[in-house]
Amino acid sequence: MLAPTHNELFPIYRLDTERILCEVSIRLAEDRPGILAIISNIFADNGINILWVHVNSLRRTMYFIVDLTQCPTSIEDVLEKIRSLSFISEVSYKTIRGPLLIPSYMRPTFRDKPVVVFDKELLQKIAPTEVKSLAKIASLMGMLDARYIRYMLSDDVMIEDLLELLNVVQLRGLCKVAESKLVNNNIIKVMLSECLDEDFVTTYVECFIRGLLGDLYNIEINTLKNGDDIVFNIFFD
Repeated sequence: MLAPTHNELFPIYRLDTERILCEVSIRLAEDRPGILAIISNIFADNGINILWVHVNSLRRTMYFIVDLTQCPTSIEDVLEKIRSLSFISEVSYKTIRGPLLIPSYMRPTFRDKPVVVFDKELLQKIAPTEVKSLAKIASLMGMLDARYIRYMLSDDVMIEDLLELLNVVQLRGLCKVAESKLVNNNIIKVMLSECLDEDFVTTYVECFIRGLLGDLYNIEINTLKNGDDIVFNIFFD
């Protein structure tokens, strides 16, 4: 089953094992009429279905979520045709096979500056006396996002899924996910950069992880500063 949640700022897709989705980020060397049509035709000619597209004209970037299931060739061959166009500066991509596609190239901005995304449900749960408590807001945000993702996955969340699911912290606008890797079967290392607020991000991530997997595992989370980055070592037992 392939289904976007709703018409959201950045859609999250649930995948089945037969679907292959891909994120494609394209940076333009110049902006001119017809670029989107040219790129869309290249995708269509190669059996690639565009599910979602976002254009940031200020940064001259285009971001696509595409379905590769019916593509008869490799995505690299298709993107090489796009790279050869004179108005293209840079192309990057990431293929996703499940369980969720949470965009990893996107971060919300307003007037080309990073912003944090709050939703109505979150604001309704914050009492007036807690409005100034960043820790309370961060913990509620992490728990609500974990609950939402567990609902999408019917509570069937595995440790290795966290590598993809943690991209939600970037969609919230809190930071960039610089690195996430499975060290072994029960240890995950995550590095976050460009954090808007270190304590807020740390609280959010800890509540999000415990909300996802806390009833299945004993979880220990160690954090450390690495220059301007925050590194999380997450142990599951």
